[in-house]
Amino acid sequence: MCEGQEVFPRIEEKFAFLGSGIIAGVWMERLLATKVIQPQQIMACDVRPQRLEELARNLGVHTHPENSKGAEFARVLVLAPPPNAVVSLLREIRLALGSGHMVISLAAGVPLAKLEQEVGEAAVVRVMPNTPALVGEAMNLVAFGRPIAESDRRILRDLLDVLGKWFEVPDEEMDAWCALCAVGPTYIFPVIEALASAAASHGLDAEKALAAAAQVVGGAAHLVLESGRSPAELKQMISLRPLHEEEGRKLFTGAYEEAVAKLEALEQRLAA
Repeated sequence: MCEGQEVFPRIEEKFAFLGSGIIAGVWMERLLATKVIQPQQIMACDVRPQRLEELARNLGVHTHPENSKGAEFARVLVLAPPPNAVVSLLREIRLALGSGHMVISLAAGVPLAKLEQEVGEAAVVRVMPNTPALVGEAMNLVAFGRPIAESDRRILRDLLDVLGKWFEVPDEEMDAWCALCAVGPTYIFPVIEALASAAASHGLDAEKALAAAAQVVGGAAHLVLESGRSPAELKQMISLRPLHEEEGRKLFTGAYEEAVAKLEALEQRLAA
């Protein structure tokens, strides 16, 4: 392990990922990279044979096309199919679920009440994931419904600590948080890309320009988090500010409001 790299406690638990798309892959990669769990502690389930082959080859985890086998393999189930497939998946594994299971749902638009209705006596938690978890820099949100055992809270806490930052929020706020955190990287990546491209157009090395632009964004974020000063105060430290701030504000707030509206509409469709 590299000097300075954070060491996390081992998690002595088996995990089954029911639906093994991008975000499930991010979680698996991070957990294995930090060595908090071993490949034999994971089963990935998915309807796509090629995806299961890829995960078995690249990560060395167990795989199976049937979600019920995942529920038999592990006590902790990470639910990560498309939102419109969540209810049907839970009904598929209902007979395999027991009071000892903990279901962690990563699906947008499916509230805790709906999840609890489908899982019987199993504990259920809702987590809104954030892709920077891949490098341990996530901003995840978690919502708890009915009480769960302290031992399960501890497992979840250890899991989320490996992925990055997190905090607990009310389930009814999840759409607004999802628009900020889960969707949030899509607001920032184009900024990094645009700055790097503009710099490269002036003859700067494209690879270095991308690294510099990413560091500028990351450094500015750390400055907000660590200095205790507001963004409004910090921007006054730089005299040259060519950005038309009102246009930028409208662009980002508009994107955020559109994301909230789409997430709320998704939740309404799934509740129907």
